[in-house]
Amino acid sequence: MATSTTSDEHANLLENFIDNVRAALAQIEEGETKKQNPKDFNPDVYWKKFGDVFKALSHEGTKLTMAFSSPPAPSPEALEGLLGSFEKAVQALVSFYYTLPKRQGITLRKVVRKSVMRCLESVIILVENLKQGNAGNSEQLQSTGALWQEVDNFSSIPRDNKSALLEVLKRNMHLVSDALQELDQALEIDGEDEGIEEFLGNSQQNHGNNASSWSDRDKDIIVSCLPLIKASKSILKKTHAAVRLNGRCSSEEEISQLDDLGDYIESMSPKVDEFATSLYPPLKGPNVLQHGEDLHKLNTTLLGFLRQSHITAVEDHRWLDFLMKASTHNWTKLKTLTLGS
Repeated sequence: MATSTTSDEHANLLENFIDNVRAALAQIEEGETKKQNPKDFNPDVYWKKFGDVFKALSHEGTKLTMAFSSPPAPSPEALEGLLGSFEKAVQALVSFYYTLPKRQGITLRKVVRKSVMRCLESVIILVENLKQGNAGNSEQLQSTGALWQEVDNFSSIPRDNKSALLEVLKRNMHLVSDALQELDQALEIDGEDEGIEEFLGNSQQNHGNNASSWSDRDKDIIVSCLPLIKASKSILKKTHAAVRLNGRCSSEEEISQLDDLGDYIESMSPKVDEFATSLYPPLKGPNVLQHGEDLHKLNTTLLGFLRQSHITAVEDHRWLDFLMKASTHNWTKLKTLTLGS
């Protein structure tokens, strides 16, 4: 049976707790801390204790929810104690995140950071539902379940920089594949009874275009652009395989190289998306050229970096050379066709 938390005293206590969690979330969102990373770092011990902190957060959230699940509501004094224990778990979570040394990898820290932030956001939603008098109803049950899910997800997050980078690569491979598939689908339906108008009706908000048709010349340009995106997709695929086989975290230099590669990879899907967006009507040659050149430059920079890193070996030079030539060829073809229009 649900019970309402309409008491001003209850509401104030819950609001103060929410404000404190929001402050902790803002701290993480703003960036790094001046706290010193521990010199002696034992990964096995760290991840075990960090997992315990996540579980403690879930436990305290469940206790708070149960206290409001049936009347009477906890006294203000009891609520203050429950919130105090919950806040200690929040503080421990934030503190443990900051004790993950940067030398373990910035890419890894970013993944852990996102996991911690999602947990804190779930905590805020859970307590806001109590403050609004939703204890015991479906909203409160869903918010409690969401916190449990975020805690469970912690067991599957990467534990080293290589694993974190592989996760980044998978996400960007998926995004690039989506952009390419969307363009292919748009080309396939263009000229049919519904035309591209219906397709773009669902994509206008993302692509920001108002016109909804391509000329035959536009289609020729688009067909010449698709191979450049496919080259980017192939680069991501081969990079993923190379990192999986050769990536190492045995030295700070290797970890740093994985971080640098992560920066390039994170730039790939936005560059592909900008390029793909420039191809939607109304297609403008200069925009296509600019975004196509940006993507080609990123392709060549990424391939050049891979060649000089520990991630590739001599036997990988064949596919590195092939993809470099493919990107250059496709860019040259696109440039020639667009400038000649």
